[in-house]
Amino acid sequence: MNAEKHRWLMLLALAMLLVYWGALFTGTHLPNYATGPARYNDKTAHYVGYAGLAFLLSFVSATRRRWNGRAILLVLATTSTYAMVDELSQIPIPGRSGELGDWIADFLGSISGILAFSFVLAAVKALRERKKR
Repeated sequence: MNAEKHRWLMLLALAMLLVYWGALFTGTHLPNYATGPARYNDKTAHYVGYAGLAFLLSFVSATRRRWNGRAILLVLATTSTYAMVDELSQIPIPGRSGELGDWIADFLGSISGILAFSFVLAAVKALRERKKR
């Protein structure tokens, strides 16, 4: 990939991450009376939300540096730490609470997002190699 395409890919990945993370933060910090009672499994929402966050953070990370074990641990540490801060910062919000079960769902979602990104990256690399032949 040439430098100009790589630069645009990096900017696209970063923009997607910032919009998603902003929406995730906003959604988790609205008082419960603003969103109404949950009509869905709260843990599933945490899992899916953090899978998306980890996927996009992995995408950004892979456009900036080599995607390896160190990068994976950095993404997992970032999402896990943010999940903890996110849960604790919900405590003073009416109708919200910080729960260990939510953090566990966030953590497991983060692992799934990282794995999904790793599989997508491997598939893209395999397709590129196949095209070269």
